[in-house]
Amino acid sequence: MDLYFSQNSGLRFRFPVTPRSVTVATPGRDRTVALIDGTEIGVLNGPGLREISFEALLPNRPYHFAVYPDGVFRPAAFYLGLIGRLKTERGPFVLTLGGGERGQSLTVALESYTVGEDAAYGGDMMVSLRLREARTAPLRTVEPQKGEQPPPRDASSAVTPKTYTVVKGDTLWGIAKRFLGSGTRWPEILARNRDKVSNPNLIYAGQVLVLP
Repeated sequence: MDLYFSQNSGLRFRFPVTPRSVTVATPGRDRTVALIDGTEIGVLNGPGLREISFEALLPNRPYHFAVYPDGVFRPAAFYLGLIGRLKTERGPFVLTLGGGERGQSLTVALESYTVGEDAAYGGDMMVSLRLREARTAPLRTVEPQKGEQPPPRDASSAVTPKTYTVVKGDTLWGIAKRFLGSGTRWPEILARNRDKVSNPNLIYAGQVLVLP
């Protein structure tokens, strides 16, 4: 089963090892309401947004069963950086399951992911992802009343990215744990600093990193 990620920004990739299984769950939104006289009625709200979850192996060494688009091996850190981009950019993306006529595409958002080491393959990584179907509301254009001017935009509310200057002994894991609450979020820092960090294991004192 093929599994592709693609985003409007041009980001498109698939994992080198296809997950063994993908779970797609559709939660119900029906509820029961108790009336004043003690009777209960069921309120049917229809199905909720679909939830997708799976676990994938990210090799840190070449395997005959791993497939790369251009035939060039890439380590787990490369794919963790792409996942970090999906999380930090926050926009919806398209998840394509399968191929051919039976394939289906879902617009989803990345809710959470966890990273751990695979005990069966020393040094390789396992990543677990939780996605939720994303549905966009139709756009509505509101015209101002005649003689009414739209309020000026408050420039003071613009968000300025936080930065951190690397000191001797720092690691991306340690910086993520200190500022983001968990060392496993280091790919998010790597994704924001691709222009200055090419190897996640090599950062230097004096580098100024942009934090998510």
